[in-house]
Amino acid sequence: MLVWGGTGAGGGSYDPATNTWASISTTDAPAAHSRDSAVWTGTEMIVWGGDGEAGQVGGGGRYNPATNTWKKLPTAGAPSSRVDYAAVWTGSQLLIAGGRVANSAPGGFYVYDPQTDAWSAWTSAGTPYAQRYGHAAVWTGSAMIIWGGATEGQSSYLNTGERFDLGNSSVTSISTTGAPAARAYPSAVWTGTEMIVWGGYNDSGSVATGGRYNPATNTWQALPSVGLEGRSSHSAVWTGTEMIVWGGQPSAPSSFNDGARYSVSGNRWTLLASTNAPSHRLAHSAVWTGTEMIIWGGTQPRTSAFNTGGRYAP
Repeated sequence: MLVWGGTGAGGGSYDPATNTWASISTTDAPAAHSRDSAVWTGTEMIVWGGDGEAGQVGGGGRYNPATNTWKKLPTAGAPSSRVDYAAVWTGSQLLIAGGRVANSAPGGFYVYDPQTDAWSAWTSAGTPYAQRYGHAAVWTGSAMIIWGGATEGQSSYLNTGERFDLGNSSVTSISTTGAPAARAYPSAVWTGTEMIVWGGYNDSGSVATGGRYNPATNTWQALPSVGLEGRSSHSAVWTGTEMIVWGGQPSAPSSFNDGARYSVSGNRWTLLASTNAPSHRLAHSAVWTGTEMIIWGGTQPRTSAFNTGGRYAP
C-alpha cells in the first residue's frame, strides 16, 4: 500500500506480508498537500491537486516504487488548481472531473496520458459539464460516471449525474428516477456492472442511505437500511462481492470507528466486528488487497492526524 501527502509531508509503502513500512523518496516529489487524489496505474502511483500551505495546488507527480523515483507531471493544459474533484484511472489515462476552485465549481473533464506525458481538456459551450464538487465517481471500463456533490458555495446539493464516454468525448445525463436524495461527499464503488453510492451529507445532515445505478438500463435501485448512523468522509472499498464502508463523521464534530459490508447478491448489510478496530477517525485512506481492507491515517475533528491503522479480514 502506497500513501503520500496529507497534512504531513512525505509518504511510505506498507507491506502487509511483513507488516513493515519503507520510506518513499522525496526527490522531485510534489509539494506537500492534502485532499489530493492518487491512482495506481499498474506500475506507478499518480498524485495530483489538493490543498497546500499556500492554498490550492495543481501540480502532481508519478511515483515508481520499483525504482523509488518521482517524475513531475506537466502543467501545460492541466486543470486549474482545485480540491474536491473526482479522479479515476481508466487503465491507460487519468481522468479529472469537476472540483472546487476557491468558491466556484468551474466544471470540465481533463485527461492526462502518461504515454505522451500530456494533458487535454474536454469542456462544453454554455454551462460546463461536471460543474460540481464533492461528488462520487467510478470508471466502468468505458466511461466515467459522476453523481451527487454540490454547486458553488454549497448553495445546492445534487442528486444528478453525468456519464463521460472517453472514446467519443460525449457527455450524457443519467436518470434521476429512483436516485438517492441529493448529497455531497458520498462514497462510491464499481461492481463490474453497477455503481453503488452510499452516505454523504445534505441540508438535513449526514445520511445513511444509498443506491445502485445500472448504466446498461439507466436505472436506480435503493439500498436497504444499514443500521449505521449517517456519515461522510468515510471510506469504501469493493471486495469483488461486497462493498465495505468504515469510519467517517456525522453532522456534529465527532467520528466513527464502525462500519458494515453490503452484499450485492444478498442485497443485505452485515455490521463489521468492532474488536481491535482502529480508533475513531475520518478522511482516512483505505485499500483492498485482495483479501483484506487496510485502513490508515485520518483525523478526528479538531485534533491532530493519525499515523495508525488496521487490517480488516471479512
